[in-house]
Amino acid sequence: MRSVAVGDIVLHMEPPEAARYHAPILILPGLFQSAICWRGVTSILAHRGWEVYLLPRLVRDMASGKIDEKDKSWDEALADVVRASERLGEKLIIFGSDVGAAMALATLEQTKPMALGLFAPSEPERAVESFTNSLGFFGKRRFAKHSGAIVEVPEKHRAGAYQKTDVSPEPATFMKDLAGGVAFERPASQPPTIVFGAQNDPAVDTEHSLGFADDHVSKAAEARVVGRWWPSIGWEAAAEQAHRFLILTLADRVVEFPDEIINS
Repeated sequence: MRSVAVGDIVLHMEPPEAARYHAPILILPGLFQSAICWRGVTSILAHRGWEVYLLPRLVRDMASGKIDEKDKSWDEALADVVRASERLGEKLIIFGSDVGAAMALATLEQTKPMALGLFAPSEPERAVESFTNSLGFFGKRRFAKHSGAIVEVPEKHRAGAYQKTDVSPEPATFMKDLAGGVAFERPASQPPTIVFGAQNDPAVDTEHSLGFADDHVSKAAEARVVGRWWPSIGWEAAAEQAHRFLILTLADRVVEFPDEIINS
């Protein structure tokens, strides 16, 4: 995975090993999930032939590991999603995890993706409330006393990550906006969507996440995504099901046929 500039937006990119599909996938990570946390998912999708991008809320230099501690609001983060989507083209697929899933839904009128993958989706305010409640009384108080432009992951949940670099802080204003309740409503219509329910996630409960698969275009996946750091630990079943869903749903709309077939 390498950092690339798409206009004035910095994305992390996983190029396809052998390009088969002419629709890039844009990933919006969940709370505190770094780009490195998603390496298993991005690598297998690239191996299958997809061009994969991840839009971080805080940019980490992939060589030095240093994080740009630029604060950002919910509205600014949504604007980044829209601008990145416009740069990536009309044929676009968006994957989002918990609050990233909410961001994908919140920008549908402007992004218009061909398909969505929602992993442990949650309404933003509910995700932050569940996460902070999981810290207990004293942990919740310490979490609320953060200062500066970024919010670090509490030690209680950092310890559950596979590796330290799976964890990323969040912009302080973004977290404050979520906790205060942002303007979020599920869209009246959406493209074909696969929904992966949460399991053992301190930010998202199973029934709430599966409630996002409640219409004729949203399909609940068989697999669950387990824990906060699922993109780094146990991602295989979800990634494979998402890949199969895209192939079965989009078919020849995204298949890259070889020149010899087109010209024969």
